[in-house]
Amino acid sequence: MKLLIIIVILFTVNLFSQSPGWSQLSKTELVFALETDSESIWIGGDAGLIRKNLNTGENKYYNNANSPLDSNWIWFLYKDRTGNLWVKSNSLQRFDGVYWNELADLYPQLSGYKINAMVQDIYSNYWLTSDTTIIRISADSLKLYNRTEHSIPLEHYRNIVTDSSGGIYFKGEVGLVYFDGNEFRTLSNDSTNNEIKYITDMEIENNGSLWVCTEYFGVFEFNGSDWIKHLEPQQDDFVYGIFIDESGTKWFGNYGSGILSFDDTSWIYWQTDSIAVSQLHDIAQDKNGNLWFGNTNGLVRFDGNSWRNENLSDVKILNNNCLKMIIDHDGTYWISTFLGMNIFSDNEWSTYTYQNSPLGGLVYDFLEDDDGSMWIGSYGLYNYNESNWMIYTTENSGLPDNTIKDIKFSSDGSLWLATRYGGIAKKDGDDWTVINTSNSSLPSDNTSGLLFDSNGRLWVSTSDAGLAFLNNGDWVIKNTDNSSLPSNKINDIIEMNSAIWIATSNGLALLEYTHLWTVYNSQNSDLQSDEINSLYPEKDDILWIGTDDGVARIENDSLVLFTPLNSGLPFNRVNNVYVDKWGVKWFSTASGIGRYEDENTLSLSEKDILGIANFDLHQNYPNPFNPSTKISFSICERSYVTLMIYDITGQLIEQILSQYLNKGDYEVDFVASNLSSGVYFYRLESGKSAKVGKMLFLK
Repeated sequence: MKLLIIIVILFTVNLFSQSPGWSQLSKTELVFALETDSESIWIGGDAGLIRKNLNTGENKYYNNANSPLDSNWIWFLYKDRTGNLWVKSNSLQRFDGVYWNELADLYPQLSGYKINAMVQDIYSNYWLTSDTTIIRISADSLKLYNRTEHSIPLEHYRNIVTDSSGGIYFKGEVGLVYFDGNEFRTLSNDSTNNEIKYITDMEIENNGSLWVCTEYFGVFEFNGSDWIKHLEPQQDDFVYGIFIDESGTKWFGNYGSGILSFDDTSWIYWQTDSIAVSQLHDIAQDKNGNLWFGNTNGLVRFDGNSWRNENLSDVKILNNNCLKMIIDHDGTYWISTFLGMNIFSDNEWSTYTYQNSPLGGLVYDFLEDDDGSMWIGSYGLYNYNESNWMIYTTENSGLPDNTIKDIKFSSDGSLWLATRYGGIAKKDGDDWTVINTSNSSLPSDNTSGLLFDSNGRLWVSTSDAGLAFLNNGDWVIKNTDNSSLPSNKINDIIEMNSAIWIATSNGLALLEYTHLWTVYNSQNSDLQSDEINSLYPEKDDILWIGTDDGVARIENDSLVLFTPLNSGLPFNRVNNVYVDKWGVKWFSTASGIGRYEDENTLSLSEKDILGIANFDLHQNYPNPFNPSTKISFSICERSYVTLMIYDITGQLIEQILSQYLNKGDYEVDFVASNLSSGVYFYRLESGKSAKVGKMLFLK
């Protein structure tokens, strides 16, 4: 009975474990892992876990904002014989379709182990590997094998396969180890000239042969006694991602040639302009015989005749490495990325890159003026107004350099620009003024940011020489030599409550009265990183800090840190922070955008970029209730909707709703006549969104 109570507690926690108030805008660009079952293909990548329905094509999304995943980067997937899906992000978790359980909760002895791979042998034992340990989990025991005690020849185990006799092959850092149930031994042969050291992947064929692909030396087959070399790659190309399909054909990924297949007689190099395949990570075959290829360009499907790139997201952002986001006066969303600019308006996406616009690619900064025009800093200065572009470069204007790092307006309406190599520039109508090291005391032409403080002073930050501000016409320099500035590389600068806050590559600096310094870093505060990327003042008492290891909030002298481990933040590196007029926080990260609503956020009346502003689950009424109550909710687009009732232990009591619904508001009745008095939970899922409510039944 005691064991039963422990399991119930674990299930209760994991069933409703998510990050309240968080949602995400990202797309799967990199696919690392694939698994299939009778209804779905499971896809693990850089934006969480996706379950693609093979019949409808619908995608269901799991990430660290709506599930217990502790990271959106999914490194491997494994489907065991009981139907559980094992998902490796930061930790390894078991998912049965409803409940999530972390490996360390199931087996506390494994707390702290970083699992690299797993497999189930013919006896249903689980085998797992870490860098230094091999782990076997059977029905009634757990055993750890390490190199010293068990004479294991190699370390850093990255892959496992099992044969029909129960033997296990382990891929080490340099070589291959076989365990026959009694001893570990290295598999090598003089005929291979040590070429099987650099193994990228391996697979067992139905006849028992082991197929191995390597980084530099091609493909090998091991028949139990002899090694046979099958492929010599071209120009040191890597071969990786082996899969043996139902017909026995072997499929491989090759860095230089894309996808290869071998039917035991001839090789085929699959090259087609219709697909984009880069480094191949995993291959799977579904119930219909389709082959799926996960790679650094996404997911590709081959049905035996044609190839197709699969769409893994409705989000049309150009690139997950988002640099900045704002909402303009019309409610249009602007997002800059390493590849260009995204605009989201009237439920439609537009993208601007070097291919379809004058933009040169990476967008550093952008700012809306009073007329509604958007000024964009990229490789040149761009003005965008109702689909019309105006371009300013060093060739047609007084711009001193084409790389624009920051854009600001002064109180007189002049446009100021910080450039990478030409100092700063002022645009006043058609007139240009340039300030650089050749005509002023500016400490560097490698400028990174601008600020006009409440006293009207101009501050200029640099990437290599600290910062400077104008005081009665003279430049005052602050750097690591003459002040407590922790680094001369300045990433951002803002003013809050008449004090200057400075984001540097070596901590956060606070400058008061132009001479009083306070420095916050990983040594004297709760900051986990000294690389401070961006700052955003919310009201007069809250400062948001984007770092390389999460986003921090300073309020009333206390600091709270949000990371992917304790929130729905999609990635550690936060490039920019933005708080919109409703109080919603937007965090542009190196792997998508995180959206956060706290207790100060106003309710939204319009659909937002994530399609969830109109996704809402209301408190049931009446509450408490006896015996019936009404549950109302709103969905923002046609999707498959489920509404389920759970008791306090996490047990599913009733599924009230399970069907496709159109966008709109809904109300359903729930009758609890046959239930005992107590607390119950109701969970609404629609597409990639989910919310949970609590209600009290009193007889």
